[in-house]
Amino acid sequence: MGIPLRAGEGAPYIRLKPAGLDEGPVIPVAEQAIESGSPERLIAMLTDTLNEHRKDFRGSAIPSGRDSNS
Repeated sequence: MGIPLRAGEGAPYIRLKPAGLDEGPVIPVAEQAIESGSPERLIAMLTDTLNEHRKDFRGSAIPSGRDSNS
């Protein structure tokens, strides 16, 4: 039996559904984290992915006249 998505309504969590696209590697890992109650593998995967793409943001700057909070 899955973890309740809406415990107050008794609706079970079945799984995340892709919107017509390949769900990629993250969704199965996220579902496993939900089912097991252990997010460590998901956190490691997301951290590794962000670190791989960090270089894409190095040296980029906010264009003049733009607020970083908008």
